[in-house]
Amino acid sequence: MKEEAAVEFVMHKLVRQKPAKLKIRFGAARGDVRKFERILSRKLPGTKIEIECVPIEVACRCGFSGGVGLTESMNFARCPRCGRLAWIVKGNELIVHQF
Repeated sequence: MKEEAAVEFVMHKLVRQKPAKLKIRFGAARGDVRKFERILSRKLPGTKIEIECVPIEVACRCGFSGGVGLTESMNFARCPRCGRLAWIVKGNELIVHQF
């Protein structure tokens, strides 16, 4: 479901364009990158799509800063050190570059 919303965001950015090539930075917190690419490829046949998947990193009040694994829902992340809710500082990107 999150992947489809991300595809709609990309399509909105393109505004009826059919670019020859797209480069996308896709944060792992946004969903399954393979599913995202599959859906986007169906919407943009013939477009070469290059996706860089950005891993999730968090920062916590306890001082922890670093990567975390994926969970069922990445609307939030817990600190692996203390278990509190942590800020997602990397891995929530969705940046589109057209060529």
